[in-house]
Amino acid sequence: MKKGILIVLAFIILGLVFFFSEERHEEGLTEVNYWKINPEEIRYFPPKNSSEFSKFIQSELIFKKKETGLKTSPYFTIEGIDLESKEPYLYEGNYNVKNLFTEMSVLITKSINPAKPETLEKFQISKETSPSLEILKSSKVEKKFYIGEETRDKSYRYLLSDNDLITTGSHIFTKFSNSPFELRERYYTRFGEFELARLQLKAEGIRLTIENNPETKNGNQISKWFKIANGKFGMDPTAGANVLAYLQAFKADIFPDEPDGESFAVAKELISTEVFAQLDIFLINGFHFKIKLFPKVVLKNKSYYPVLKEVEKFSLQSPSYTSEQSVVQLLDLLKKIQSAPEWTEPKGK
Repeated sequence: MKKGILIVLAFIILGLVFFFSEERHEEGLTEVNYWKINPEEIRYFPPKNSSEFSKFIQSELIFKKKETGLKTSPYFTIEGIDLESKEPYLYEGNYNVKNLFTEMSVLITKSINPAKPETLEKFQISKETSPSLEILKSSKVEKKFYIGEETRDKSYRYLLSDNDLITTGSHIFTKFSNSPFELRERYYTRFGEFELARLQLKAEGIRLTIENNPETKNGNQISKWFKIANGKFGMDPTAGANVLAYLQAFKADIFPDEPDGESFAVAKELISTEVFAQLDIFLINGFHFKIKLFPKVVLKNKSYYPVLKEVEKFSLQSPSYTSEQSVVQLLDLLKKIQSAPEWTEPKGK
């Protein structure tokens, strides 16, 4: 009788040990920093023949962080190879990529346990089939980990790092189970009013330079706009604000590898022609954007302009397409500014 009771107690104890070792994150344990790294590059490797991760991005991706100065934010890029055309591509990474570097700098976990074969199998972690990430600094792989399934409450994911089974926030990895286009920055020029220093436009019938010289007045910083065309002339502040608004809204409507993008092969052909117009944008922090527009094309019964964007010293991006309407509106505004008489500030202001 006593022997039977001891056996039952032993099974209960083993069950409790297993429960707490596998699900400790659910018991409100204190979060700890599993690592602290300042990554310069992150590489994503897709799952292989795994139904568990069928929603994950199916191509390799390389994310890079490029420092731009002590007082300026880093610049992020995303590189990959199009599965259909086998063409390599490079685009600016958006806030999702920025967040990824932040999350991978200090990885927070609520659970650290030995990585046993049976637990790895239970949580769908395999070095042969699971998606994985490499964290690099100075071209050296600092950490590599494999991604497993989510916890019961969907708030954490299991990871295999070195010989540890850990859990960390599942929100980090939704980036890799959503559309890959949600990782790319669609806006060509994102900056604040007082960051813009100069804009130059070369297009048929337009040769125009606009300068923004902010000044402080009554304790407030305001923009002073000038146009340069056979001299330097004052410019209506409303027109300057409109230019800034159009630039901030100027974006890629379609990438070549999106469903209506017609492929990188087509885009490559379209940007082999002469440039239709070129915008050069200079920021006060030294950034120089070159945006080249190529002759209008029709894709899926809609009109677009192919675009190449270059961030001098940092990246030459792959092609994209912006809508005809956005280009026409911007060029019409700049034509009006070019032909407008000099603006003078009303007296008394």
